[in-house]
Amino acid sequence: MTPENSTARNTLLGEYIRTVHQQFSLPEEIARKFMLACALEPLADKPGCTTRFVDLKDSKRLEYFIAAAINSGFVIAKLVEKLQANKSIAGAYKILPSLVIASKFNRHGGKINQGILEPILPIIAAQVLHFEEIRLDPLKVLPLATSLLQQTTPDDVASLIWSKIIGNKISGVEDKYPVIERTCDNIGNYYAQELSDEMAAKHLTGILHNRQFLTGFEDIRDMILWMKKAEGGLLEKSVYAYNRLRERYEDKIGVGLAADHCAVALYVYIALIDHREVI
Repeated sequence: MTPENSTARNTLLGEYIRTVHQQFSLPEEIARKFMLACALEPLADKPGCTTRFVDLKDSKRLEYFIAAAINSGFVIAKLVEKLQANKSIAGAYKILPSLVIASKFNRHGGKINQGILEPILPIIAAQVLHFEEIRLDPLKVLPLATSLLQQTTPDDVASLIWSKIIGNKISGVEDKYPVIERTCDNIGNYYAQELSDEMAAKHLTGILHNRQFLTGFEDIRDMILWMKKAEGGLLEKSVYAYNRLRERYEDKIGVGLAADHCAVALYVYIALIDHREVI
């Protein structure tokens, strides 16, 4: 926090800023912070990733990540409106294919942010459906997100699978990485089956992706805690958390998954942990 920011809160300008901020609806505010987190994440200088200094490859250029963040953000607002109206996560996954498709608007490249959208959906659902409970204990949003997965439906599972198929088509890897079309009662059971297969194949990144949904997003939780301890602004905090996560798994975790976790941790951090954090 800079002296200027601190002073502004005690001036007429500070009061005006607060008044304007209060005019945002909850769907608008959640979408804004989602877009902010996802657009900031690729800017940070994280080893092995696209950053503001280098594009990892031509299909993963920096501008593609930023475009995807903004495109999906507008659909996130619709997700929040749906959650507010239904007061349940059941049926919410119907919007996930739209989130994936919208991310592709006005850009080249592949499924840039699918690894962010999958965990962010139940986390935002927990944030909206348990708003008062989470306000008192922000990190409770993560185990609540895991518990909500048991309240989803077979139709939600079908929507999740369809979103994965779409994502692979966007990247042109549908033949290389075929999606298994499972029949499950709920999303939690779907991820349990996926985890079982990944463990049998000894595929660490797949194991770590699927395990998050069943364990209260344990790696993302720890990244948030590391961010709270780190020095500097949001980007420095995110780099510190990213490096700590890779160290935990001796650099064997996929850099894409670690970066996705970083974006989700950034979202939770600015949405629930420190609303006044500055860049």
